[in-house]
Amino acid sequence: MRQTSQNPKPGINNLGGPSGSGYLDWLVEGKYLISSDVGPIPFRFIANITDVARMHTMFCEGLAARIGLEVCETLTQSTTKLGTIAKIYDRWISEAGMVDAIEDGYTDPPDDELISCRI
Repeated sequence: MRQTSQNPKPGINNLGGPSGSGYLDWLVEGKYLISSDVGPIPFRFIANITDVARMHTMFCEGLAARIGLEVCETLTQSTTKLGTIAKIYDRWISEAGMVDAIEDGYTDPPDDELISCRI
């Protein structure tokens, strides 16, 4: 298990500042999460899951199409089949993008504390 982006949806204004993105008031030390907050702390993480039944269907189909894309030419020596698999892969990835099933890597930088407290 490892930590991931703690601000997955930029532009959600819940602090009162321009972007609503503040500094994190916690620190991970070993097995412990240390903070001066008294309320619940939302914590996003990544974990290794080997149970395919728990994975999203779009991820499974997209991964299968991507693996097929990589091994198709080696196994079949057919560019026609390669083109067919490429279309299937593009379809699954575009559908996943339309339903927002793909995590974006961009996060807004935290608001300046002076701006957050003055607004």
